[in-house]
Amino acid sequence: MTDTKPISKLPNKPSQLKVSPAAVSAVAANHTSMYVDNLFTATAAEEGLHCLRSASWVTKATNHWQLDAELLASLKWSFQPQEILYRVLDGLAQVVGDSETVRARIAAPSPASAKEIEKWLKGRMPEHIPDKEFKGEVDAKVVWCGREGGVANFSRPVPASRFEDLELNYSASTRNAIARLVEFKPPPAGGRLILFHGEPGTGKSHAITSLAAEWREWADLMIVTDVERLMNDPEYLLSMVRPDDRRGKKVIQDGRYNLLVLEDAGEFLAPQAKAETGQALSRLLNITDGILGEAGRSLMLITTNEHVSSLHPAVAREGRCMAEIEFVPLNRTEIEAWCEDRNIETPDGNSLTLAELYAATRDKPIRVERQSSIGFAA
Repeated sequence: MTDTKPISKLPNKPSQLKVSPAAVSAVAANHTSMYVDNLFTATAAEEGLHCLRSASWVTKATNHWQLDAELLASLKWSFQPQEILYRVLDGLAQVVGDSETVRARIAAPSPASAKEIEKWLKGRMPEHIPDKEFKGEVDAKVVWCGREGGVANFSRPVPASRFEDLELNYSASTRNAIARLVEFKPPPAGGRLILFHGEPGTGKSHAITSLAAEWREWADLMIVTDVERLMNDPEYLLSMVRPDDRRGKKVIQDGRYNLLVLEDAGEFLAPQAKAETGQALSRLLNITDGILGEAGRSLMLITTNEHVSSLHPAVAREGRCMAEIEFVPLNRTEIEAWCEDRNIETPDGNSLTLAELYAATRDKPIRVERQSSIGFAA
């Protein structure tokens, strides 16, 4: 195994590097940010590896950082993907990625050799081809900020329905607005904020999972459990925004978007939000309609039980929301259609929420009083 170069000869020498004959490792120091990049470039130039190749793919493999190849350097950040430089076959491979996405920079003596290195990497981290057949559920990643500052998460399948199977759950105006959103294809032409608002029990959560099902081929559903922490911690917020790394018109990453869901986040959208929650509202607006938002591949979906008229005017202004959808109870005609579709007796009432109608199917009392308090979105 070839020893690494003496640290004195390496570019941008970081003070916290630990050097061994097998590897060079660094842990989250700002001045080490370009170390692996520089080592890749310097080594490729010195060894005459002038054929460069880039590749990216989605994988379900969990052994990203345990490849059977010579390890030259590694860099691990609290909030960023790990970077590792390997010597692979007759060239170099700089691997960058998180738990699912792999990006590789390859340096080799010839184009054929570069392709072989990519093939070698994909043989150990196989490309995941999403199943286009919908099977009644979507993968949801539940995320939160861990005790040591890193982003913690777990994934689980959640039941979901295609929107065409849920249309009768919504009033005509809501149904038409969701149908337009379902047809959306990236990239966004304007703002990246999706706002679902309406009283509890009107089907906002069902609409989220249905939207995730319709967008499953290009978007990952991410449920944020600690919304207040997210909005008040810039580093945490930035770590959740999937970067859009472009070279000209070519997207280097996998092309997927993050659909970040913040349920019951109305307090951050209120007119007095900036006074009560500091810079949280400003950060939200920057992520969804600023330079930072344009540089990422993330959409933010916020639900609130408050009416849009009670929110900060900057939130729902023209161009900021790619969709602002109000969820309202069904009227008498819509109630009758919903019950007829399920072959059940139509309950009394000229205005009922989806939750009240589902209660009727279980022979539970129907509450027709409207509530204005904030609670978990349904």
